[in-house]
Amino acid sequence: MKKNLTLLGLALILGLTLLPIEASAESASTVVSLNEYTNQYENHALGYSLHVYQDMKIDESAMDIRTRFVNADTTIDVYYDDFTNELDSFATYKNYGNKSLYNNPLFSVSKSRDIKVSGIKSHLIYYTRPKLSKIKNDKNYYACVEIPRTNKKVYTIIMKSNKPISDFEAIASTFEFTSSSSAMPAYKATKTITRPMSKEAKVFYDETFAQKSNLKFGIFEPTAPYDFSYLKQLQTKLDYDFPVIVRYQHMDEKFPKNEMLTAKLNNKVVELTMQTTKEQGSQEDITYKILNGEYDQYFITYANDLKSINYPVLFRLNNEMNGDWCKYSAYHYGKDADLYVELYRYIYDLFKANGVDNAIFVWNPNERSFPNFAWNHYMSYYPGDEYVDVVGLTGYNTGNYYKGESWRSFERIYDEIYYEYANRFSQPLMITEFGSSSHGGDKPAWIQDMFTKINKYDRIKLAIWWSGVDWDTKGNPARIYKIDESATVIEAVKNGLTRIKK
Repeated sequence: MKKNLTLLGLALILGLTLLPIEASAESASTVVSLNEYTNQYENHALGYSLHVYQDMKIDESAMDIRTRFVNADTTIDVYYDDFTNELDSFATYKNYGNKSLYNNPLFSVSKSRDIKVSGIKSHLIYYTRPKLSKIKNDKNYYACVEIPRTNKKVYTIIMKSNKPISDFEAIASTFEFTSSSSAMPAYKATKTITRPMSKEAKVFYDETFAQKSNLKFGIFEPTAPYDFSYLKQLQTKLDYDFPVIVRYQHMDEKFPKNEMLTAKLNNKVVELTMQTTKEQGSQEDITYKILNGEYDQYFITYANDLKSINYPVLFRLNNEMNGDWCKYSAYHYGKDADLYVELYRYIYDLFKANGVDNAIFVWNPNERSFPNFAWNHYMSYYPGDEYVDVVGLTGYNTGNYYKGESWRSFERIYDEIYYEYANRFSQPLMITEFGSSSHGGDKPAWIQDMFTKINKYDRIKLAIWWSGVDWDTKGNPARIYKIDESATVIEAVKNGLTRIKK
């Protein structure tokens, strides 16, 4: 980063009021050159201005989430959150958002204090982590300031650089609140990029996700694909042949080749969900080890085994990444969702380099972000159009076993996310896992309603019911999602599937 900004910082603050910006009602932002080093950026939709380096490229493709400024050495992200209906205070946002920095031994906090920004008491924090060998131009030095416009409306500026940061406070000092004078621009939709697939994968992809394709249902049944005996009984009860099943795996095991071949023999495509954690003992995320090349041979072997089955696989990598229960979430990695993106792309590129053409990549956030902060929004984790074949939706009627949860209809769960995803993404959509608990309402009635309402989401071509049980810490069933929980549940599912087949 150019050294001049540190020296010019105070002068630029004075210059801010002397350079008026002409903005039309239709313009979401304006950029004005202040001098040979610096631009003033004003966001009219979100009501702020900031000085950035003139050589920085501006990315507003997801302005409703963040505006990003990038040059060779540095990235600056500006986020805006309105917690009017959620958090109780700015302090809660600050404390919860930064808590994980002190819990991950990979991160070291060098400074944490309050400063004044735009005349408002704000919070500043500097931190760093070791460089990663497999990330080109890794930016491992961070600085962040959280600026409350009110107790519930907060701007967050996060800078990261490939070298120690010396000028962040000068940049932050140029931040000013402005009036919101334009509407937020519409989403910029992704592009569908067709990439080479094996003959079998292409046939499955086209038959399943074509615009004219009929809706199909898949299932997670815990014993399949290891053992198909229970699933076959279930299919007989329901008079339905589920074309897709789900298999989860962590990094404690290799590619489950025998099970995948068994699925192939039974004409089942597997939604293979890889989560880059180790589960033996205490849960460990190994994002860092992977991005340091320690698992290259593991993934090369994995890729060759995957290719060798010569059968399509829905490969779902690190799903629900916007949930803090996932160790690979940005919540645990310095509020830096780019590390998730780098990991996803790294594995994708490694598969590609090893000739894997039967894996259909499914990218799958959770319906809600936890924490529901802008830097943890699902779009911060989007790896790019060329890396995503199918976009997955996940939302459950969890019931009300736990405090804070409520019984929700299928429509209430999926209306908002479906129409948002349909506008934002051009790729095929699928429900990667869903279900209804039986605690807190009428599960058979919920199922009947689901089969009626799902047809209006016409871009969803595949929906996978998660037929299992979530247990509480005492070993009691907290959320029973089983598709064959009772005779009335079975009847409701069978009737719905019969209508779907017609």
